[in-house]
Amino acid sequence: MRFLLGVLFLAAVAFGQVTTGTILGNVTDTTGASVAGATVTITEVNKNTVTRSMTDESGAFNAPFLVPSRR
Repeated sequence: MRFLLGVLFLAAVAFGQVTTGTILGNVTDTTGASVAGATVTITEVNKNTVTRSMTDESGAFNAPFLVPSRR
C-alpha cells in the first residue's frame, strides 16, 4: 500500500513540472511614454521560430509558453 501511495505522489509531482518560459515586458518610446499597440517579435534563432505579442494600453506585453532552446 505504501508503494502505491508513493508512486501516485511521484506521478502527481511529475505532472507539476513546467517546461516552458514566459517573457514579460513594457515597451516605451525615447521619452519614457508607454507604447500601446506595438508588436513585439521574439525569435528563437536555433529553431528559426517566431512568436509575436502585442502591447496593451499601458505598453505591457506577455509572451507565454516559450519553449527553451536546447543547444
